[in-house]
Amino acid sequence: MMRSSFLRCAAVAFCAVAVLTGCGEQEKKAASGADKPKAEPAAQAQARTVYGSAMEKAKSTDCLMQMRNLHGFWAAEEYLPTSASGFAGAGSALKCPGSGADYEFLVSGRVRNAGKVPVLRCPTHNLVLYSDGSASAGR
Repeated sequence: MMRSSFLRCAAVAFCAVAVLTGCGEQEKKAASGADKPKAEPAAQAQARTVYGSAMEKAKSTDCLMQMRNLHGFWAAEEYLPTSASGFAGAGSALKCPGSGADYEFLVSGRVRNAGKVPVLRCPTHNLVLYSDGSASAGR
């Protein structure tokens, strides 16, 4: 008698766990063909993992540090650069280290190196470098 009540309790507990966790839902969806998961790009799938998020953060930080280092090229100049020609010797530093995309120049015309003027923007990470050496996300 004791063994049968134990088995009954175990079966009820197993069924309760299955219902609470949604066990069997995937089989029902697969059988009906409804709610098929949409294919997502590999980059998005990887970014949703802990490792992928950490790698994206590291690439963004590397980009930010490289942009801040570029500030030294015009820190002592009277006017801000408007193109890559203002960065003699910068070479590949004018590209995002994470994606290889060219930085966008936000200065057009002759602008004095005074105050907080947006100079460069990374299109991949949406980071903006200002004339005073500070940087922020977005415009």
